[in-house]
Amino acid sequence: MDALRNLIEAIENLNPLRMTTRSNHTHTEKRDSLKAVILELLNARKPGASICPSEATRAVFDDDWREQMPQVRSVANEMARQNQIEICQKGIAVDPATAKGPIRLRIHRDQSTNDVDP
Repeated sequence: MDALRNLIEAIENLNPLRMTTRSNHTHTEKRDSLKAVILELLNARKPGASICPSEATRAVFDDDWREQMPQVRSVANEMARQNQIEICQKGIAVDPATAKGPIRLRIHRDQSTNDVDP
């Protein structure tokens, strides 16, 4: 857990778009920042590993990160439609349009350069 905290802290320090909902950043900048953080977190993990969407939300937003969860799910859905990531439930990729309840995110298998599947 300390490694995750350190990674999030490093992302926060590098992320010039760290923001609250009261900031003047545009909707597009927030979405772009979330996309970048999702990919950074996933690329820092071993191949096939996943993250909770809240990890990306906490890295981008301040204390109101819980209120931003619908936005990160929307960004994740968009990234899944573009085959950048997969949205998973119980370790199985699911359709982002119909996924309900807790989800996890992982690099799309077609995008992973580290997959060793035959």
